Formats: sequence, structure tokens, C-alpha cells
Amino acid sequence: MNITETSTDGLKREFQVVISAKDIEEKVNGKLEELRRTVQLPGFRPGKVPVTVIKQRYFGGVLSEVLEDAISDSSRQALSERGLRVALQPKIEVEKYEDGGDLTYKMAVELLPDVEPGDFTGIELEKPVAEVTEESVQEALTRLASAHSTQAPVTEDRAAETGDIAVIDFAGTVDGEALEGMDGKDYPLELGAGRFVPGFEEQLVGVKAGEHRTVNVTFPEDYPHERLKGAATVFEVDIKELRKNVPAEVNDELAKEFGMESLEKMREAIRDRIKGEYDGLSRLRGS
Repeated sequence: MNITETSTDGLKREFQVVISAKDIEEKVNGKLEELRRTVQLPGFRPGKVPVTVIKQRYFGGVLSEVLEDAISDSSRQALSERGLRVALQPKIEVEKYEDGGDLTYKMAVELLPDVEPGDFTGIELEKPVAEVTEESVQEALTRLASAHSTQAPVTEDRAAETGDIAVIDFAGTVDGEALEGMDGKDYPLELGAGRFVPGFEEQLVGVKAGEHRTVNVTFPEDYPHERLKGAATVFEVDIKELRKNVPAEVNDELAKEFGMESLEKMREAIRDRIKGEYDGLSRLRGS
């Protein structure tokens, strides 16, 4: 990755970032390998699907995810390495990308000004102290249990909801033309996770297993793939199965997954962490 500062104007900075084709390829291959180990396709044993088959079916979606992550990670790195504090969300503009080539984008940011502190020696401060409640500890445990959720089939007779995983076969066309990487089978798509084109997942909320749905979306104008920039696209989608995330049980076993001896020890650790956060906020408020 190559980061070049191209403009300095007061509190405004502009950078050009180039992410090499090699880095993009390595990340794409890594994610395709992850899919190969987990996806289930007819005619293949779990974990034995050839990489060529995985690439043929999922390359487009994986590439989009890799490019988005690469831009997000590299922009944060550019700011962190220079110790810059931004006032607003960076403005990203993709300048160049072609399949198999480098990704080049421009980032414009506005920085927070440096402020010289005045003389506060004569000011008395009262430090607020917040108590750690059992409710806050339980909320933290619930979040950890949700983060360690497992997938289970939706057995009740209901439609897909945001947060469900829809196992789908899909095929997309632009002006009637099927492009490489725009189809897939047995793809586990979490509705609401924002992994597909904006508008795609929302149109699957309300479907049931066994249904077919035609999804119409328009790719963003700044989409990295030249052929798909601003393209109106039609996806034919078959919903094969609905799954839901089932949070882990809050018990000693969950605590051991986090390296704790017991649930009670885990509660104590969470309580200490929350107290540390409260103390930090108190210092900020008093500073």
C-alpha cells in the first residue's frame, strides 16, 4: 500500500492511496478459502468444494467486500500513522480500479484545530462517580452471548426478518447480460448486515423459504467495478432456507470460552471493566 499526501491547505488534507493488486488478490483468495471450508454445494462434501467452483460462484461478492474493507482499513491507517484528528468523516473518491489491477482512491479530510488551554488553576471541580449496576453487567453478558451465537433453522411458519440468514441461490443481469461473479448458490446472506448492494437485503425481508423473489437494485456511482457503476441490475433469487442466530447461553461454559473460571468470575471482570470505563468518562467530564 502506498499513501501520498497530495494537498495541505490549513486544516484540510488530501491523500492518494494505492492498494496493490497483489494485496487485493491475497485478501480475495483468503476469503474464498474461508467460504470453501464452510459453504455446502450439491455434489460436494462440506469443505471439499474446489476453489475454482467457489471463485466462479462468489468472486464478485467477495471482491466487493474486500475492496470496501481495504478502503476502510487503509484510510484509518493513513490517519493513524500521521496522528491526525479528523473533524468530519473522510471523503473517499475512487480514482481508478480495473479487475486484476491496483486500486487508487483519493481521501479528503478536515482536521480538528489545536487549542491552547487556558489557566484553570483557580477552578475547583467536582468528580461525578457512577455506580455499576447489575443491569449494566447483565446487558454486557447478553451482548457477549449474542456475539457467540450459532445458526439454527427457522422452524416456525414465518417470513424472513432483519437479522435472519437467508440461504439463497441468485443470478444477476445488467441489461439482460449475465456478468461473471454475479451469481451464487447456497449463499448464506445475513439480512441487514449490509454485505450486498444497497437495497438487495431489504427486498428479501418478508420472504419465506421456498419462495422466488426478483430483486431490482442500482449499483452506486462510485462502485469499483467499471461495468457496474450506477448500473440498474436485476437479480433472480431463490430462497432455499431461513436460519436465525441463537445466542449462547449465559453460563459457566460461556465464561470458559473467554478464559474465565466461572460465570461469577466473568461477572466480576465485566463489572471491573465497566467501572474503568465509568472512571474514564468521569475524568473526561472533569477535565
